[in-house]
Amino acid sequence: MPLHHRLLRALGLLFAMGLGACQSSPEPKKLLYPTPAEQGVSYYCRRPFYEPYNLNQRWTNMRPALLVVSAVQAVVYFENDEAQVLPLDFDDTIPSGSYRCPS
Repeated sequence: MPLHHRLLRALGLLFAMGLGACQSSPEPKKLLYPTPAEQGVSYYCRRPFYEPYNLNQRWTNMRPALLVVSAVQAVVYFENDEAQVLPLDFDDTIPSGSYRCPS
């Protein structure tokens, strides 16, 4: 089989796999993007590792485990029972409550 036929077949297979991944959710025509609340949880769980919060280097070796959000602040709890309090930048995307941090 000529090389260009193999390339076309491979591209067709990749296209079919990509199309299948986009349609594997319960709602068939919806792309698999995280919700605004999921994006907010991910943002606040990563935030202790960025300036100006990472001035203390002990944060760099820890993994965030839990995020607790209130009306005015977010608290990130780490696996070794350390915690860091962060002010909310935007409070309309994450309802108050506790969330597991994505790994």
